[in-house]
Amino acid sequence: MADLLQPPDLTQFRAFTAGDEHALVTIYRTHYDALLDQARDALGPELSHFSGRVAQQAMLTTWDHRSGYENIAELTAALNGAIRDEAALQRRKHVALHHGATNAARAPHVSVPSADEAVDRLVAQLHVAPIDHAQAVTEAQTVRKHHAAAHVQSVGKGRGWVLPVALIAGVAVAIVAAMRWVGASGAEVAATNALQADNARNLSSARGQRGTVTLNDGSKARIGSDSKLRIPADFGGTIRTLELTGTAMFTVAPNRPQPFVVRAAHAVITATGTQFTVRAFEEDSSVYIGVDEGTVAVRPKDSRTETSLETGKSMRLARDGSVQMLDDATRQLALEWVHDTLVFNNAPVKVVLPELIRWFDLKASFADKSLGERKVSLRIGLQSSGDALKAMAAAANLSVGFDKDDKVVLSDMNPMPPPAKRKP
Repeated sequence: MADLLQPPDLTQFRAFTAGDEHALVTIYRTHYDALLDQARDALGPELSHFSGRVAQQAMLTTWDHRSGYENIAELTAALNGAIRDEAALQRRKHVALHHGATNAARAPHVSVPSADEAVDRLVAQLHVAPIDHAQAVTEAQTVRKHHAAAHVQSVGKGRGWVLPVALIAGVAVAIVAAMRWVGASGAEVAATNALQADNARNLSSARGQRGTVTLNDGSKARIGSDSKLRIPADFGGTIRTLELTGTAMFTVAPNRPQPFVVRAAHAVITATGTQFTVRAFEEDSSVYIGVDEGTVAVRPKDSRTETSLETGKSMRLARDGSVQMLDDATRQLALEWVHDTLVFNNAPVKVVLPELIRWFDLKASFADKSLGERKVSLRIGLQSSGDALKAMAAAANLSVGFDKDDKVVLSDMNPMPPPAKRKP
């Protein structure tokens, strides 16, 4: 028999027993070939084509009892035992199904999946919702009753079959719609649970920082300053939903079965392969979305009403669910950072300064709060904090100074002279 596990990886073992699905996937992928060898030996040559199925079920069985393993040796023994048990079960099924049949050779009707296919199937099986058998029986009985009633009506009325057929068709449509809604709801619940799990990861940038990260599904996220992504541990498997606070540009890997979903404040943005930017800082009253390539669907998180957004278009989704399409100027105000530029159009400097603080990690304030009401229009590059501060100060007719703690203080460039004292 092939060795199942290589020298123990204590970190992976601890993560596995703690319920980290990423550790489960890593162990399964790393030792998949060894698991297949074990399964083939236990199944025999006639049933070796079931080795992938046996390996998957053995891994899932071991996962179900993960908290009971105290060391790598116990995990190894459990996997070996699960392989033997699943193989024995498969042999019994085979005998039962083919009892009394001839011994003529049969072509295998099951193929052994590749490692990537096996991992996808494992993760998909892991998140299959349990079947409510009682509910299923009740629904089946209800359907039979409706079918019997329709049949009685059709017999009693002779040719009066049009209405029952129409009713049945209507029920079928309703059932299909309900199934789709339940499926979508189930996927959202699974994503919510994964995002709230302790093993979800946080990727964040501090003020003045930006960066690009490649996600597990091959997509890329360019994260703006003072922003955070929360990513489920099994992102890229059955779940491609992440959560954004701040701003980021996403370049989505195409040709994946699951849609790519970003949750940002009160908005849910869904894409199937595209490039788009989202802004949703905590202090923003709206979520801003701009599409560079492809199409995304945007909806409020508590609604099913979607707005389709195509290449070159942008929109703002308010907290009340209202949608406003943006012109180029407004889009630039919210999303131009992806081109290493901040744009302001007749904006009060009390709005501009917090943006400079965020993107350059400045410590700055006004000497007089009333100065923040001055309005400016300017385009600032993200290369130099000094140049950005000077540009804003010049546009607002402000002077740049420093206090004793080296904090920037913005004062009036031409303050009014104090009133002259009257002579006695």
